Amino acid sequence: MRTSSNAPVFLVSPPRRDWTIRGKANVFAAAAEAPPSAEAARADWLTVCEAIEGAGGVCAVVDNDVDGMLTGLPYCAEAGLCGTDGATLVFVLPNLTPPHRQAEPKVIGPAVGRLGLTTRALPKGVAFEGQGDVIRLGDRVVCTAGVGRWARTSPEAYSHYRDLLGMPSLALTFHADPWFHGNTFLGGYARGADVVVIVCDEALADDGVARLRAFADGAKFVSITAAQTLTYATNALQVGDTVLAPEGVPDVVIDAWRALGLRVQLLALPALFRKGGGAAVCLTNRLDGVAVEAVPDDMRLRAWRARQAP
Repeated sequence: MRTSSNAPVFLVSPPRRDWTIRGKANVFAAAAEAPPSAEAARADWLTVCEAIEGAGGVCAVVDNDVDGMLTGLPYCAEAGLCGTDGATLVFVLPNLTPPHRQAEPKVIGPAVGRLGLTTRALPKGVAFEGQGDVIRLGDRVVCTAGVGRWARTSPEAYSHYRDLLGMPSLALTFHADPWFHGNTFLGGYARGADVVVIVCDEALADDGVARLRAFADGAKFVSITAAQTLTYATNALQVGDTVLAPEGVPDVVIDAWRALGLRVQLLALPALFRKGGGAAVCLTNRLDGVAVEAVPDDMRLRAWRARQAP
């Protein structure tokens, strides 16, 4: 399909041919009895990328040819956060919690630089895992931090990036067990001025439920249970008027997307989701403000495919 010049651009990073699950730093990976094969993981990744481009988006591919230990790179939501400082597009690099992921910025930094983004770093010791904990609800954004076993982003991080968001924001804390990022229990979907918020109230700490509903006043809320969050209904990625969702999401969520006027495309992701712990949102990092023309030819998905030929 022909790509619009204002199409959304998503940063993605393919599993290497020697990829495996290494850190088991989430509830899915920890429970996996056997790791998926690299071949299966690469097939899942390509399924997501082709669906993005089929829905009118563009993938900017970051090849990891630096370090085979960086097996978390395909979960690109944690690669950082795209924002603005005046007229300057910036990319806030992460301070990742799992030890095997902490060197990822040495790959991500140069890649986003090629897209015209200026990189920023948070102070050392401030845990921050990017878009995994920054969730758009239409023209607003909720920034989350976990407290508990699987916590990955610290509450302190918000003060270091909130001025780069360019829209009203709200900071919330959540129970980090079994949830480990905000996008595992909270998702926002919009069409025009209409917004649907999918949320598991059980995940939010303190008075978070009341604060969230007041902040997103006017949105339609769909509540899901803790068990339903394990379908990753909130990890479904909106690309234009299409939602790319993992198979198995509850009917109540699908009905809400369709009532909003969105097309729903279900994706089978047995390796990177069911065993690795991340669906379409986790596998991408949306680069708002980056023009399609800024993506170099060698970072396009078609160029990556060509490089895989024997």
